[in-house]
Amino acid sequence: MTTQELAKAVSCYLQMRQLVQAKNGGPDAAVQITLDQTVSWQASQVWQKVWWLFFFSGMTTRTAAPRAAAARAGGWFENFSVFANGNSQATHPWHVTRSRGPKGGCVFQPVGAQAKFFCARIEPYSSMPFKTGAKVLYRVNKLADFFTAIDFAARSAGRPFVHFLAGGDAYSPNALSNALAALSPATGPITAVHCLSDLGFQCCKPDIWMCRIASYCGWVPSFTLEDLLGNRRTSWQALWETCLQIANAANITLGVPNPLREFDWYVANYCMIYRPQGCPCDQLVGRNGPF
Repeated sequence: MTTQELAKAVSCYLQMRQLVQAKNGGPDAAVQITLDQTVSWQASQVWQKVWWLFFFSGMTTRTAAPRAAAARAGGWFENFSVFANGNSQATHPWHVTRSRGPKGGCVFQPVGAQAKFFCARIEPYSSMPFKTGAKVLYRVNKLADFFTAIDFAARSAGRPFVHFLAGGDAYSPNALSNALAALSPATGPITAVHCLSDLGFQCCKPDIWMCRIASYCGWVPSFTLEDLLGNRRTSWQALWETCLQIANAANITLGVPNPLREFDWYVANYCMIYRPQGCPCDQLVGRNGPF
């Protein structure tokens, strides 16, 4: 980015940030987490950073947050070993089936006793639809199998979970690529990126809103919006580099431990509140004066 382009992007971001703060306050605690803090975490600690993300997949924060909070308060998913093999064994109390629906989409149905009980508890989960609960459980089961396998392998190799997730060394140049490749089959690529950013890896989730803003504002001119939304690793890397450049320039006096995570939080929340249809920069710059 040129100096002028960067200055415009920083001004745009800081104003989005101010508008979000006026509506929602500041970001969640994840922006304070760094990789140095998480590399020694046990699998159970990493699990607590991951499972609840499934409540946010395909839903707005406003809708998903109370559901995730209720599930946390209920203590449903604290121990991943409880769900291991629940995805594949029909006799497992947390077993959920997945089948192809009449229109080609996936249909999820709870089968095990605990799965049925959870999905029937509609009121404590902010009226979460029965089928949505089954979908969440299916993904939790799948993730629990992944965690069980990685935890066993990490313990056998005598390596901490996060290091082993990243291919042996979370500080290596290929650590992010290795961790993303390992975790994506269990969570989906965007949720995997969200998880890794929460663990302190230098990335931000390329959800539909982040990709739209980046495309609208021309932050990654070498890639189209379709490129960014198409799970292309090279386009994501370019996006992360640009976002980190903007975040670092914007946070010179703010001192945020995990600048990309904070950047992602404010951009995502701004988009969910205001639903921009184009680059917000021209509308925002000058609205509230210089920053």
